[in-house]
Amino acid sequence: MLKKKLRAYLFTTVLMVLIFSCKVSAAAPRLEVDTSSAEYKNNTITAYGSVIAGYTNHDDRIYLRTLEPEDVGSVNAVLRGQVQGSGKSRDDIMGFVYSTNHNSLDVKTGKAVYVNDDSSGIFELKVDKLSPNTTYYYRTFIRNASRNYEYGNRISFKTLSGYELEVEYYTSDGSVVGRETFRFAEGYTLTEDDLTVPDHYILTDQSWSYTVKREGTIEVAVGGQEKAFINGDSDNTFRPDQAIIRADVARVLYTLYGENKSYSHSPFKDVSLMESYSTAIAFVEDKGYMEGYSEGTFRPHVSITRAEMAVVMTKVYGLDTKNIPIGFYDVNGHWGRDYISAVAEEGFLNGYEDGSFRPEATITRAEATAMFAKAEGRSTRPLSNKTYSDVPESHWAYEIIMNASIPM
Repeated sequence: MLKKKLRAYLFTTVLMVLIFSCKVSAAAPRLEVDTSSAEYKNNTITAYGSVIAGYTNHDDRIYLRTLEPEDVGSVNAVLRGQVQGSGKSRDDIMGFVYSTNHNSLDVKTGKAVYVNDDSSGIFELKVDKLSPNTTYYYRTFIRNASRNYEYGNRISFKTLSGYELEVEYYTSDGSVVGRETFRFAEGYTLTEDDLTVPDHYILTDQSWSYTVKREGTIEVAVGGQEKAFINGDSDNTFRPDQAIIRADVARVLYTLYGENKSYSHSPFKDVSLMESYSTAIAFVEDKGYMEGYSEGTFRPHVSITRAEMAVVMTKVYGLDTKNIPIGFYDVNGHWGRDYISAVAEEGFLNGYEDGSFRPEATITRAEATAMFAKAEGRSTRPLSNKTYSDVPESHWAYEIIMNASIPM
């Protein structure tokens, strides 16, 4: 009795909702499902009912999934079923019948497909051009050797009508840089995951969403894609807590502001044109962002100090060094005092809890990355789904590094 009640309960509560799906650019078909009444995973709706069909405890599993429709205004689906025969005869014939009329679910009045004549069977039925906003009913059937038909539970799903929408991607100067057209059901809320944002652009509003209400054009603001400005190593490490060297600071500045400018000579005797960083060093010397030493060297592999980095940031971003209060007890009388006060005032580089700045201490790669990210007004959106082996999510600069660098 309990099993019969359970089967009756499943029969009355299983309801599938199949959302109208249409091709969006080259993206996969779009599917939404009422997860309160069915399981949705990997573009497949799965529900479980029981086959009564004269044979108790025979499971009936029904799957629905969308296909790309052949034309706007229709829904295609695949209905996949499993039935089990009596096991008494190999003359059993199994199949599937569907209709828009729940009273027409037999092989004479509905649309039936016969699948095999084994004692059990799995079949798949492609249903083309279903009508939008229509409820369909379907169930399995078995025809035994006596040509008597017996049927499984009736299950239903509803196709929803959708609005045709055009999305226009435009930049701050009003230029339209991309379009896409698709359909969604009324009430569906689009998010960034539904959009195919043009290459090299990102949404201006990172929390963008739109609830479908009517047909028409949706304008979506986009901006230039943030690019990586600092590299990791080929072994998939970033070395966040290692001191940054002068050559790497030059590389960062050239990446941000170099505009692919080239140089035919090296201004320093210890920087060969054959070195990968020679162009970057020539650039920062040309722009006055970084200087060499009195003997004509740049010392590219020497770590940069916090005071030296303060000088670089002040020059690059044109910070005011006049009349700024000194906030650190250990910079009075230091040659970089005014530069240190300027970057601290801007929040580019902070001191320590004990009130010191430690001007002669080296600055780490993570700290330097955070400085440039702050100065550039960067987001914390990752540029890649790859990660560095030595930058766990628990690292204080994890999001900053993932937005500034792309692991190899």
